[in-house]
Amino acid sequence: MVGYADDLVVWACGKDSQTVKVEMEAAATAVVAFMATNKLVLNPTKTQVLWSGTSQQTPIIVDTTTVEPEDTIEI
Repeated sequence: MVGYADDLVVWACGKDSQTVKVEMEAAATAVVAFMATNKLVLNPTKTQVLWSGTSQQTPIIVDTTTVEPEDTIEI
């Protein structure tokens, strides 16, 4: 996890895409919980996911939002 100002980048790696999906969703849950504790709100329209190294381009769930994978992301 890397953060700067009001931006945060989270990444995960694993032996298969299902493992990575589970880890990313767990990290997203932790971030959302931290934000709620500190009276911050996640902007789902700015939330992005990029898969690399796999042909399985599966969406992830962040809070209550399904985030579809992108070909590129803005950092």
